[in-house]
Amino acid sequence: MLLKTAEEIHTAGRLTEAIPLYEQVLAREPRNHRANYLLGIALYQSGKPRSSIPFLKAAAEINPDALESWRDLGIILLKLRDFEQAEAAFAQALRIAPANPQFHVNRGIALRNLGQAQQAADCHRAALQLQPDFAEAHYHLGSALLQLDRPEQALASFRRAGIDRIAEALVAAQAK
Repeated sequence: MLLKTAEEIHTAGRLTEAIPLYEQVLAREPRNHRANYLLGIALYQSGKPRSSIPFLKAAAEINPDALESWRDLGIILLKLRDFEQAEAAFAQALRIAPANPQFHVNRGIALRNLGQAQQAADCHRAALQLQPDFAEAHYHLGSALLQLDRPEQALASFRRAGIDRIAEALVAAQAK
């Protein structure tokens, strides 16, 4: 009952009221997947992304098949620039939903930032296999290809993303 009330308050946007209610639920039921997940989201929404991570991790560990836990954990970790953990979270999301092109792109972003440009390019290509016109995947593939010193392929990928002028400037800057 308390969890339902917390969710209703959260949905109404009253985060400062919802957070302590989620904490009360977790004091009684520390392994409550939903309470951990929603507390993590509420903390993130209230401007405390670092504080949200332990709760989202707990939710993912409690229910490893809960896609939203891995997805949101990965997104927040990307924003916090924790690329190693973000990559791991998206790898888990892809275990559950391998046909989601956005998860491939997000994992590729993390890999590229870890200096693993070839693996990143492979992720972006996997996304494009699923959704050939996915501009974001083309853009990030171009970025990985630039990192791999393949400017002509990068330019073609940027063009497919619809950013011709920017693409030419990026490739020219890389060549200098």
